[in-house]
Amino acid sequence: MTRAGPFKGVKIAENGNVNGKQILFDCWNQIGDGLLEIRKSVSNSGYSRDRYLLELNKPERERLLVEIWLIAKRLLPFTMGKTSYGLVGASKILFAVLPEIVLPVDNNQWLKLFKTVDIGDVINRMAIDIQEWENSTQHRFNEMDHSRMLITLPSVYNVMAMDARPKGARGS
Repeated sequence: MTRAGPFKGVKIAENGNVNGKQILFDCWNQIGDGLLEIRKSVSNSGYSRDRYLLELNKPERERLLVEIWLIAKRLLPFTMGKTSYGLVGASKILFAVLPEIVLPVDNNQWLKLFKTVDIGDVINRMAIDIQEWENSTQHRFNEMDHSRMLITLPSVYNVMAMDARPKGARGS
């Protein structure tokens, strides 16, 4: 995301300062409060963080997905570039803050797999896919890593989705 487009040049310098941090401040000012509210709801839910998305009942999940979609739309002016609609960047930013909920989606996945511009649709499809897989295998998705490090459902799903892509397919 920092190699091209609006975030080009954003990086942490050797002295610890952030180069190009104004765009980060601008993004945070636009979406920070909403993201903090979601983080707080995850912490206060009583649900396991690594299974939060699947623990929510349907109305709770629908409300969450609407909120995430609204936040993603507010990110688009920051993540859009000359040749990009900003969906990849928005999903990556949201995944960085909400890794137990949001899937980082590349261009190929947006266009060919999910065929939508709504991150809420993507997250809902991911949750349904995971539930179906768990029901058919009787294994919990987030327990597939035997090292027992905290992994998130979106991170496991993303690895499996990337592995399932046709060989030679590239995302950006």
